[in-house]
Amino acid sequence: MKPSLMLGCFFALAGIQAANAAVIVSGTVDSAGSATLVSGAIVTLRSAGAGGAVTTLRDTTKADGAYSFASVDSGAYTIGVSATGYTTKTVNDTVKAAPSVVNVSLVAIVTSTVSGTVDSAGSATLVSGAIVTLRSAGFGGAVTTLRDTTKADGAYSFAGVVAGAYTIGVSATGYTTKTVNDTVTATPSVVNVSLVAIVTSTVSGKVDSAGSATLVSGAIVTLRSAGFGGAVTTLRDTTKADGAYSFAGVVAGAYTIGVSATGYTTKTVNDTVTAAPSVVNVSLVAIVTSTVSGKVDSAGSATLVSGAIVTLRSSGIGGAVTTLRDTTKTDGTYSGSSRKYVGGLKGSVSLQA
Repeated sequence: MKPSLMLGCFFALAGIQAANAAVIVSGTVDSAGSATLVSGAIVTLRSAGAGGAVTTLRDTTKADGAYSFASVDSGAYTIGVSATGYTTKTVNDTVKAAPSVVNVSLVAIVTSTVSGTVDSAGSATLVSGAIVTLRSAGFGGAVTTLRDTTKADGAYSFAGVVAGAYTIGVSATGYTTKTVNDTVTATPSVVNVSLVAIVTSTVSGKVDSAGSATLVSGAIVTLRSAGFGGAVTTLRDTTKADGAYSFAGVVAGAYTIGVSATGYTTKTVNDTVTAAPSVVNVSLVAIVTSTVSGKVDSAGSATLVSGAIVTLRSSGIGGAVTTLRDTTKTDGTYSGSSRKYVGGLKGSVSLQA
């Protein structure tokens, strides 16, 4: 082999070895904006190798903030650094033949306090025993939730709260729940919350028979309200011998009162409950009953038809259908006695031979 060819092969081989040589990746971790070196930080060196295989190396910074990885193969890496009291940081590094120095500055996590008092709106009354929830959607959608209960002086407090946007929810017995927003910074945050007392009252009245002085006992009275978020509140009472009903502790709002009783048509009325007691008297219309009877004969003759099917059909309230049937006797008669109808009979009669 010629000397020149041998020399070229030597340099080519040396270049390949240099390209594949393992090197050192090192550096220091400090606190951004200061000269403070961070010890105890976890430094992770991660590389996706051939075929998707992952190589992960870890080191912990020393007292001087230094970390080091020896014998690192050349290639593209991600360096992740985390430490207590600091936000995690990720940087990219491409390792080549020369030693790689990657210094990382971490941003200190800002913490503060969130405190305040809870009172009753429109008065100086402080609310003790209220549940205060501090909620934040953090990095990656992770949710942080802190809770406290107000003391006798209505005070609550959260310490070591990481800076960011929060929702404060306050609930207490006898009050409507309230939610407020707060942005926490390095400056202590004071958020006082006033709760609105829930207004309750009574709903009462009497049920009578329309057009008479007759009071209806045993009527079912239903008080129904669609509350917050579509939740339904339903209360029931039965009228006493004097036709009276009553509901206590009813939360202010719009309600529907439904009244039903045997022998009467059902009735529904609306009522808005406020702080003042609500009196709602209801008059029910008695169901009218009567008889439907007759004879069936053969047209053009005096022959009475026995065995004829007589159908009495009526569409009632809400489209409900009432159907009655009878068969004529030997004298051609049929009868629908003691049947109940509202406001008189409406319907049709059909015959089948």
